Amino acid sequence: MTLAFSHTKLASNTTSADNECIDSGLLTLPATTGTGYIAFRYVGTSAGNTTTYRVDDIVIK
Repeated sequence: MTLAFSHTKLASNTTSADNECIDSGLLTLPATTGTGYIAFRYVGTSAGNTTTYRVDDIVIK
């Protein structure tokens, strides 16, 4: 099975060194028809241990 997809990179805010949550604000997604997917990507470094991320309070209207 082959899946065809495209993605839209959205602006984001990062947390501070104190691990505070930062509000990314409202984001506008492009209009689409059919099934859509929302994914979150985290990239660390291979130089050592990396941290985790948290996604909270998502509302889709």
